[in-house]
Amino acid sequence: MCRQVEIFPNCREWFKLFTHMDDDQTGRISYKEMVGMVREELKIRESQASEAQLQMVWKALDDDGSGFITAREFGDFMRKGAPRPPTPWRERVRTALRARVRESD
Repeated sequence: MCRQVEIFPNCREWFKLFTHMDDDQTGRISYKEMVGMVREELKIRESQASEAQLQMVWKALDDDGSGFITAREFGDFMRKGAPRPPTPWRERVRTALRARVRESD
């Protein structure tokens, strides 16, 4: 049974997405659960993402090759694409000054 959930592009929401995909509430996601989310809820057709492409995504997510994705594996994967927080202006100035000093040596 599918539960309704809003999916935000914000990386802090990855755990909500993980628990939403975990239909059997085992704390891990099977390939079938991931495909169900992609095909049934996200409405991504075979012409948009082939079975081979879904398998590649699965292999990237299933770090240990267990056949399941844990919350840790999913979170690690989701954080890989997370934008870095902006560098404070003081740090940018220090970095620029250090580079200039190295150039003048």
